[in-house]
Amino acid sequence: MENRIEPGVLVDCERASQWMERAAVDALVACSAENVYYFTGYRLWIDNLFRRYMVNPGASTAIMNNFAVLSATGDAALVLPQPCELEAADLWVQQRFVFGVAPSAAGKDLENRRLPDINGFTPSSQRSRLQIDALVSALRENHLASARLGVEMEVLPAEDRQLIVDALPEAEVRDCSQLLRLIRMVKSADEQKLMRRAAKIAETGAMEAVKLAGPGKNLQDLVQCFREYVASQGADFDHFAFAPGGVGMTASSCYQLGDQETMFVDFGCLLEHYFSDSGFTLMVGEVGSEDLQRYELVLACLMRAAESLRPDTRASEVKAVMDATLEEGGVVGENPHGHGLGLEVRDYPILTPDNGLRIRDQCIDVASDVPLEEGMILCLEVPVFSIPDRSFQLEQMFLVTSDGGQPLTERDLTQPMFG
Repeated sequence: MENRIEPGVLVDCERASQWMERAAVDALVACSAENVYYFTGYRLWIDNLFRRYMVNPGASTAIMNNFAVLSATGDAALVLPQPCELEAADLWVQQRFVFGVAPSAAGKDLENRRLPDINGFTPSSQRSRLQIDALVSALRENHLASARLGVEMEVLPAEDRQLIVDALPEAEVRDCSQLLRLIRMVKSADEQKLMRRAAKIAETGAMEAVKLAGPGKNLQDLVQCFREYVASQGADFDHFAFAPGGVGMTASSCYQLGDQETMFVDFGCLLEHYFSDSGFTLMVGEVGSEDLQRYELVLACLMRAAESLRPDTRASEVKAVMDATLEEGGVVGENPHGHGLGLEVRDYPILTPDNGLRIRDQCIDVASDVPLEEGMILCLEVPVFSIPDRSFQLEQMFLVTSDGGQPLTERDLTQPMFG
């Protein structure tokens, strides 16, 4: 197994600063686990699991949020409960505001920390107030208590939103939930490094799994092989899905491969919380020339779309290239498309026809048909389900460059995978 990748500073501070200037805000406050991690590198496994009712019966289903503050100068601060402080010990972010700790203990080394007066997980009506008080302290420490603030409001319950507004009477507080998604569209050098590694792990694991494919083999044997490989490389399993007979996708079927199969396969893993997403067509037994011709069409669709992944190309234009390629080959009614990915299984942009909608919050308002930018990482995928008793798939991750899409891994796509 290769050494664990140290993610470094994931956020592109220069890009974030440019968007803050465009949105006329002085700082951003992240509240979701994904964006707190993006700003600071902090994330604990329970961050997206613990809901308020789980520690305070009868409370809401809202997540027990932490906060991260990013200023236009690139300075960052982390707000978290005392029981989670150890997870932040080695982060690059030096400013940590811990709630549930007596003032006399604040600022001391972890080994000298005495037990907190109020545990961050204790079912207490005071928790939100303590947490927001710590956030206000972080803002005051950074001279932002009377600034223009973008806050990721969509993941907060209404009562917490109001507490923040009330606690900062001199600040201008606006929702920036969509703005954060636009900032994250372009990947920093550290993010690109992580995602290249994630793609390599998943694709190598899938190649190992396919070695088990053959007539009479159970699909779950392939899934287990993939699981074991990605784990051996320090990554986490995300999915390994099939479409036997072209009737739909499944990740849990114990379907046994027949003597002659042409099948959609889609797979991915997570590395340091970043997703990979890839796919291929698995062919078992004697393969007819028509299926090979269809695969060539799927490949042509992917390659033409990859060529169009250039800065300033609209998302809808890439989708149009994919649709036209399949239609020229006589395949209609399918949905070849693409999407960003990163800390979520689908980041912006989404490569679909222009739907006329807007990506908007209280900080930004842009068309959903966004232009591509250099440094985006996009998946292109060409699933085909309309051929009776068969399904096809080809998916690969690409980096947007001025010369077109650059594959994140070196993988021979000229042939399907044979079992």
